[in-house]
Amino acid sequence: VEVPGEILELLGQSRLGAQFRCVTGISTGNDRLHLSPTRREGFSPPFYKNPGSRRFYCPPHAYLRDDFLDVERAQASFMVRNRALLFRPGISCSSMGVTFGATYLPEGATWGVNANIIAPDEDIWWLLAYMNSHLVSYLVRGVLNRSNMVTSGYVSRIPIPDLRPEDRRALGAIAREAHARRPNPTEALKVVQDVNRVLNARLQFGDETLNTMQRFAAQIVQLT
Repeated sequence: VEVPGEILELLGQSRLGAQFRCVTGISTGNDRLHLSPTRREGFSPPFYKNPGSRRFYCPPHAYLRDDFLDVERAQASFMVRNRALLFRPGISCSSMGVTFGATYLPEGATWGVNANIIAPDEDIWWLLAYMNSHLVSYLVRGVLNRSNMVTSGYVSRIPIPDLRPEDRRALGAIAREAHARRPNPTEALKVVQDVNRVLNARLQFGDETLNTMQRFAAQIVQLT
């Protein structure tokens, strides 16, 4: 309802899930038992769970026990999904809360039941920038899903616009620099504006569409 026509047209393009693996990961059943807040003996794999507003860079939320595959065989409540993709780099997306954001998922990490995108190295950085744009925030929280639980199924339905190689390079450079700076949430919002400018220049949205996305981003709590 009231979705701008240009956004509806975008929904007809190729979806994220058709180009990249968008998956969920490990459900521990008991985080206190199986995760450690610090890396210590017996707990070494970094574990990403829900980056929330920590866009572009997020430290691990915890460290998973080293014998987690043995635990899965012994405990029915401990589930490891998509194990063949674990430890590969990609993007970890927020799953709970009002805002939607994405952070870099480093090689060697594990992840929880939030949505995680496993992508080739050449695609990770521009896609990370795109996932943090106002466009994607509006698509995810204003169009595809208005609850506060964003699963991998919703993320996989995000359309991927037709971007030129130079657009992807520009977006990738923005995301790489942001990740290196480790911005706080306020600083990350300034980076998002740079991402928006690249996307808006390419997609040439009209004023109605731009105003809708900007208003949604500014009033996301009231509008969801």
